[in-house]
Amino acid sequence: RLTASGSDADAVETLLDEIEATVRERIGEHIYSTTPKEPFADFLLARLTDARASLAILDTVTQGRVVETLHKANPAATTFVTEWSVPAAEQSAAPSLALAERLAALAQDAQDATFGLALLAGDNDGAGESFLALAGPHGVTAQRLPYGGRDGFNQLRAGNRGLVMLWHALVGEGQ
Repeated sequence: RLTASGSDADAVETLLDEIEATVRERIGEHIYSTTPKEPFADFLLARLTDARASLAILDTVTQGRVVETLHKANPAATTFVTEWSVPAAEQSAAPSLALAERLAALAQDAQDATFGLALLAGDNDGAGESFLALAGPHGVTAQRLPYGGRDGFNQLRAGNRGLVMLWHALVGEGQ
């Protein structure tokens, strides 16, 4: 949030415009909205709606918190945000970027969704790493996160990172 004060309203507005331009130049890729207090989930759902897009999520990292967050933001989101499970044939595969990419594409295809998002925990004990992939109209992107875990903090980090991948795809970056 940017604020300025002064006796000349036009000068203050000009100063704010200059400061905003500098901030956007430096960190613009991290600014998702200019609406005060707009939750990221609300913003993403609005972008999905605007794009007439749908999302299938396969999540072994957050225990369903990503889908829950999106559905809480908009209960009607159940019509275009679906949860998908790891197919039996893939359940014994070791988590990896390649597996995340494959499962994101499978989720997208199986649910006939615009996007498929796979969030994979790196191992069974919850330590280590996470693998994320997003399949979309322009291909598949993937990331290995150097953290994993069953604790809420790392689950939140991994879930948010997956949603950021979706955001970048929706605005034409990263895919």
